[in-house]
Amino acid sequence: MEGLRSPRGDLTRVPQGSRERAGVHGHVPAGHVAAADPFSSVTDAVYRIDRRWRFTYVNATAERLLGRRADEMLGRYAFECFPETLGTVIEDEYRAVLDDGRVREFEYFYEPFGRWYEIRAFADADGLTAFLRDVDERHRTQRRTTAELQQLSAVLEALPPATVLLAGDGRIEMVNRAWTANGEALERSGDRPARVGEHYLDAMARYVDAEHHADIAAGLRGLAGAGARQSTFTFDYPHQAGPEPAWFRLQAARVDASDRVIVTHTDITERVRDQQALAWRASHDDLTGLPNRAGVLELISEALAPGHGPAALLFLDLDGFKTVNDSLGHDVGDELLRQVGGRLAEQVRPEDAVGRLGADQFLVLARNCDTAEAASLAFRLQSSFSRPFHAEGISVPLTASIGVATAQPGADRAHQLLSDADTAAFAAKGAGRDRVHVFSPGLREAARWRLEVANRLRDGAVDEFVVHYQPVVRVDTGEVEGVEALLRWQHPERGLLAPDAFLSVAEETGQLIPITRWLLGETTRQAAEWAAQGLPLRMSVNISARHFSAETLVHDVRVALHDSGLAPEKLVL
Repeated sequence: MEGLRSPRGDLTRVPQGSRERAGVHGHVPAGHVAAADPFSSVTDAVYRIDRRWRFTYVNATAERLLGRRADEMLGRYAFECFPETLGTVIEDEYRAVLDDGRVREFEYFYEPFGRWYEIRAFADADGLTAFLRDVDERHRTQRRTTAELQQLSAVLEALPPATVLLAGDGRIEMVNRAWTANGEALERSGDRPARVGEHYLDAMARYVDAEHHADIAAGLRGLAGAGARQSTFTFDYPHQAGPEPAWFRLQAARVDASDRVIVTHTDITERVRDQQALAWRASHDDLTGLPNRAGVLELISEALAPGHGPAALLFLDLDGFKTVNDSLGHDVGDELLRQVGGRLAEQVRPEDAVGRLGADQFLVLARNCDTAEAASLAFRLQSSFSRPFHAEGISVPLTASIGVATAQPGADRAHQLLSDADTAAFAAKGAGRDRVHVFSPGLREAARWRLEVANRLRDGAVDEFVVHYQPVVRVDTGEVEGVEALLRWQHPERGLLAPDAFLSVAEETGQLIPITRWLLGETTRQAAEWAAQGLPLRMSVNISARHFSAETLVHDVRVALHDSGLAPEKLVL
């Protein structure tokens, strides 16, 4: 046989008679091989080549991987059996093993089979021994992984937020430019940025507190493994990077069926601050910055939570403030309201709260405060108003009517406490200016009656009104010269009610003038009817001061006289 020339140019000949010296196709007696085979339990492909490049041993796994029977290889020149390997890395590495005796490990792509193999070769007394393993599937996986990583890299770079790719063990495998830029900013501020290769949760422990870190770790665990409970996870967290915390939205998603996870970090600081500002405005008064009704109710609910002591609420209604506001202007009025809020805040303890209910009404919430302590606080607040307020160079004296109510801890009592304090303030207002009134259950019943009256008046209780007439008699002659109209309410449940039971409520609710207008019409009609029957009596009708000051009184009287036909001189107001 002619020699085979390697790409290096040296001539490698197949030794003559090599096959014959190895026996028929190189086989040795079966019993001898079985007894001396040191690789019988090895799962890898194993073969031996002597220093003349002949196969001297081939195990069953090698037969399968190399695609040849042992009797086709044993005793034959290796490059005759596999000429494609001549002049390749295999020849180079094998020669190196034979030259220096050092172990060589390498991978080789065998073109005829189109597969990758991992080879480990070491020298022995007769030549070399090689272990061969098919790693083509691993290479395919690596190629797929490389392609996936390239695609993921493109995806990451296209994402505007700072983004990381996590390996299955939670380590950072890849980051995008935005993440790198954020890391540079962190370095400039003295923080240590997260790096590729670092465990993601270790990095996050530097940026968030323990509670948020636990939430993030739990969310990522929910994405891990084949039995993952979810495919995405979203979490908002603060990072204290300065005087005000920056807020980020963490969004994590598992990459298809792999263990990798993409995590984006979007800066939502402005959005969170806008939401916080909206929430603040929903619970605070724009003018004074104090808690508003909703804010105070929330504070009351907290103060009356189980385990706390009693709480007191003081309801302050400024006396005559509308007149001050109208005469001095709204700018002065607004400044006075701010000063009132500030002065009240000076009088309370740090654990207490001052709020503005609206218009000229303020609230003071005192925690762990009984009725006696609350009354003492009310008088102290009242005393603080003895000093006049000043706005735009004007000294303005102000007083307040104060209602006091207390409550024990319990659920859903905030609204009741506010209602009780309001009721007590109403009683203080009714008793005159600059008064303090402590709530009692009787006030609640009076408040319910006022509410019932207001509702019935609004819903048309005028149909239940009746007029009684009291004769007006001349003293000298005993002659009846007229009558005085007396308004009564024939209440369906409470019976006949005098005016003092409902007119004050009518005045508060704006129903007094409509009632008086009805009374004018009814009394002039009755007087005209009596006159037609030969009884020309004068009709006296009581008119409220509010109606006298209203612009509609003259019109209302004219309409009543016109509709009834009564002579004007017969009506006395």
